Amino acid sequence: MDKVAVVDFENTKSDGSSFVCKVHFFIIKEWNGEAVNTDEMVDPKFFKINDLPFGDMMLADREFFPLILNGKKITATAKYGPYQKELLGPVIIQEVSCFEND
Repeated sequence: MDKVAVVDFENTKSDGSSFVCKVHFFIIKEWNGEAVNTDEMVDPKFFKINDLPFGDMMLADREFFPLILNGKKITATAKYGPYQKELLGPVIIQEVSCFEND
């Protein structure tokens, strides 16, 4: 399992308050077993890299996913409006050679 990204998703709520979700992304090159439903992921599916559903992904994910799939390690910040329907500015992406505490 290789860590490839750390992304801060700054989310604005409908009442104007905000919160940040820090998400760590990993790539696994080999998998054994069955994917199962969890509280965090319902109906997990596998896709071939050339068939990823970018149009169905969150807006910020569409911008940084191609980078990590091409071997880059990144940190990023994405600011979303209420209900994550729109980005409130550009996604800020920085390439890194390693991550803090790794």
